[in-house]
Amino acid sequence: MPPQAIGQKAINPGQLLLIKSAIELNAEVRESSISQVGRQVSLLLVADQGTSPSRARQLGYSSVRIVKRIGPDDNPGRTIGRGQFDNLIGVDDASNRQIVMGAKNRLAVSISW
Repeated sequence: MPPQAIGQKAINPGQLLLIKSAIELNAEVRESSISQVGRQVSLLLVADQGTSPSRARQLGYSSVRIVKRIGPDDNPGRTIGRGQFDNLIGVDDASNRQIVMGAKNRLAVSISW
């Protein structure tokens, strides 16, 4: 992970491992990856073949909540809420076809799909 600018929070390697493990506890997620560059946190989930776009959005939503709870970001409330990071979320199927792509600016309270 590249060095962060002074004052920027970084997800440490231990947190990355916990986040990845927590996301992959969901049996519908075959694998996941997470990376951070500056304020941008990128998540890629590989879901089961045949996962619907609606279900893929739910998987992405719950994964961002996991990142916020485990990482150095603000904890989510009833909504994901504002935070310290801009998030990009992609959910692909096992054949590398994109099911959904979403983004959440750090000042936004929800993901735009």
